[in-house]
Amino acid sequence: MILTITDTDCSKVSIFIPCKEAINSEGVAQLLLVHMVPHYGVPKKIISDRDTRFTSKFVTELCRLLDI
Repeated sequence: MILTITDTDCSKVSIFIPCKEAINSEGVAQLLLVHMVPHYGVPKKIISDRDTRFTSKFVTELCRLLDI
């Protein structure tokens, strides 16, 4: 399985990250923190094809990992 992260604002860059088939919101937050944040910073907007509960847990975990 591949997690795809796309910058929809300025650069239009796409990042493809290999991951486990069954990944949860905490796992996605960890992958984003390791692979995207060091290069592009913390995202200002999250667009997801998952439900609002997944997105909420994802943002909560990302904030916890960033000590926000």
